[in-house]
Amino acid sequence: MVPLLADLSIRLIDSGHIKMEDIIPFKTNFEEVASRFGRNIQHLENDQTPYGWYQMIDLLGRWKDLRDIEILKSYLSSSDIYLQNYIVRKLLEIKYPVPSSTIRALAQNMVSRNGLYDNLSELKRMDLFPKQYLSQHSLAQATIYGVGYEDGPSTPKVTFLKKRVAIYDGKKYNFYLFKVSFKDNNEITNYLGVAGGYKLDITKMYPAAFLSDIYWEEQLDNSNTDELFKTFIREKTESNMEE
Repeated sequence: MVPLLADLSIRLIDSGHIKMEDIIPFKTNFEEVASRFGRNIQHLENDQTPYGWYQMIDLLGRWKDLRDIEILKSYLSSSDIYLQNYIVRKLLEIKYPVPSSTIRALAQNMVSRNGLYDNLSELKRMDLFPKQYLSQHSLAQATIYGVGYEDGPSTPKVTFLKKRVAIYDGKKYNFYLFKVSFKDNNEITNYLGVAGGYKLDITKMYPAAFLSDIYWEEQLDNSNTDELFKTFIREKTESNMEE
């Protein structure tokens, strides 16, 4: 119930119907519930945090009191890396330092790497992003892992194959090719993952053409990487022309 009230409060504040000071009488109640949630947060897996709690976090971040900040920091112990990423953003938004170990762990994890990059880029805090993961290749690998993680039959293993330059929509782009492996009932299947297209200037991290995907139509083997990549680009080009 309290997370729903937090959600309603945020909506009313953002729409100008009430002000932050109007909910001060209920601040302690929000904090007590949020604190209890923080003590039982470790068991949450990725993407299991209910939506209402994100609104609760937003509300605590707007108060900026020391107690509220300590509650937010306690949420960093969650196994839900989406929640961790959100907490990192909220703490940085209020100019509060975040443990470097937390940022390093989020950058290392391929599920959260791109989300962390986006947050730090938007907040102009790229000085915090670990340099070892700051490359087209690293972000491309995380992108393909994310596709396999969301759409594949099991947790993917992503192995870099090669970097290719190809033409799409009349322009040259960098593409990063990966072998994406899934193990299901002791059977391993491999597919081609293609991330791109990135600008030829490797210091530009955002794709200029959003084509990243796994080619599911045919399994990858030791001899058909180039053939599948050509088919991938051709089909993406044809789809773009139809639109």
